[in-house]
Amino acid sequence: MDTEPASNRSVSTLAIHAATSYAKEHGLDGEFFALASKEYWESGTDLGNLYSIRRLSVATGLNWEQMWPHMESGNYHKGFWPNMKQQLLLE
Repeated sequence: MDTEPASNRSVSTLAIHAATSYAKEHGLDGEFFALASKEYWESGTDLGNLYSIRRLSVATGLNWEQMWPHMESGNYHKGFWPNMKQQLLLE
């Protein structure tokens, strides 16, 4: 299988989490997750790469021109860690 070299991979997964949150707001999180997972496991796609996220978003039916300003704003990241901590405390 052709995979991308590990040295070229993005370290952060915040962008793909933000994209998934945006997709959820538009009722496409299931489709987005399925396509992203398939590409990751079958092709080794770097899910932290914005070009990959843009391609996956458009393929899922999301409008990148509308989506990008929301992702770039950082609003999806502001509550990520506090919410994650709260979820872990509840478990």
